[in-house]
Amino acid sequence: MPFVARFAAFRSQKWVDVRDRVHVEAPDGWIATEGPKAEPISVTDVTSAEPVRDNLPAFARAVRGRASYPIAGAQMVDTIAFLEAVVTGARSEEPVRL
Repeated sequence: MPFVARFAAFRSQKWVDVRDRVHVEAPDGWIATEGPKAEPISVTDVTSAEPVRDNLPAFARAVRGRASYPIAGAQMVDTIAFLEAVVTGARSEEPVRL
């Protein structure tokens, strides 16, 4: 069976689906599909990136005071809250309001 990498999130007003364009071992970007409620579905071609590798120099610049870190603290907290809500919702089988 071919490998498929996919991330999807569903909310009451919008859903998003992101898939590898090729294969995770030969990254060539992603296809992001968004479905806002009562609006046309949009498809965006996202170019390849190496976020884990790129994080290290960004962190070093921020620590040295040369640049702001590209992810705000509030965004990090929101990401953690989202992931906790996913786990809580999966365990309870109930929607979790953020």
